[in-house]
Amino acid sequence: MDEEIAALGQVDPNRLIRVLVRQDPTDPTDPTEPNDPDPIRFDIEGFINAPSPFGDGGTYFVYTLTLDADAVEINVYTANGRIVRRLRDLPVGVGYQEYFWDGADDDGRKLANGVYYYRMISSRRNETRRAIGKFAILR
Repeated sequence: MDEEIAALGQVDPNRLIRVLVRQDPTDPTDPTEPNDPDPIRFDIEGFINAPSPFGDGGTYFVYTLTLDADAVEINVYTANGRIVRRLRDLPVGVGYQEYFWDGADDDGRKLANGVYYYRMISSRRNETRRAIGKFAILR
């Protein structure tokens, strides 16, 4: 997926969004177990970052998981689709979660002013959910 995004070069923002949210075609259409008495579906809700735009103070990614996840990660991309930060080991518990990010890339350098996209990937057993957003940095 990252190679596909990187290959986009100068992208149409709508095309980038379609690439970022594409679901895994092997995901079942109904992730609940057939005899499961609890019909709650695994999902990500209310995924945003705040504040946006942000500067040297960083930002919080906030989200709600409807069920516990096995893993949660966020990837941050430039407007042309290059990945600049991979945030791993985010909170995986059911309910409201928040994660602070200082606005630095994978090498610890502060990102430049501009618009960036982010994609959250959350997995539970054989299910994967994705959510996207965008933010601006103004220093």
